[in-house]
Amino acid sequence: MASRLSQTKCKMPPKPIGVRSEYNPFAHLLSFNAERMHTTLMTPPPATLPADTPQTIAEFYACWASLPRQNLVPRLCDYLDHAPFALQPFVSIVDILSADESRVRLVGTGIADLLGRDETGKPIPSIYPEATRALVRNVAWRAVGHRAGYLSTRIVRTKIGRALEAPSISLPLINRPGAAPLIMTYAAFPADALSIHADDQLHNTLDFKLMQWIDIGAGVPR
Repeated sequence: MASRLSQTKCKMPPKPIGVRSEYNPFAHLLSFNAERMHTTLMTPPPATLPADTPQTIAEFYACWASLPRQNLVPRLCDYLDHAPFALQPFVSIVDILSADESRVRLVGTGIADLLGRDETGKPIPSIYPEATRALVRNVAWRAVGHRAGYLSTRIVRTKIGRALEAPSISLPLINRPGAAPLIMTYAAFPADALSIHADDQLHNTLDFKLMQWIDIGAGVPR
């Protein structure tokens, strides 16, 4: 499944997501422009994830960590050029405009199917109650300001009342100079969520818990 992408201006246009038959998160390091290497950090960040982290979250973190980074944070263009095809349907990317304002830049098709709509271009979805929405925005704002990632868990409820737990990882990205910083989140929805029918899509979020900050080299927010 492809993702719905907002238009992004890059020096080189990103390749379409999912066109490669075999994903290699390290392939770009072999041909990366040597002129940028002196300003780009390509070693993995110091943080390790907890031993009980879901495998897909660990794989997503490994992909992010393999990207070249400027001031500890990868560029959006580099991520889109090497996005993990199998995980991308459950990725969202949000412009963090301020502590009180955000805008969805990208919604993976898997998330859009679960919601029954595409939230691209909108504020943080109304699936969050106002108090929870404020908490989600605050955590994201602190993450981009400090240059840190975080693990979280969302408890979501479907239209017929089923409660689903979605462990997630959120990591910062940078856009072109002068643009708002970005938070990218991969949500590891349980297998039974993937068979949701149109009459039982996600209705609201019961809870959002910040589980752990991820130190990518600048420490973590206090």
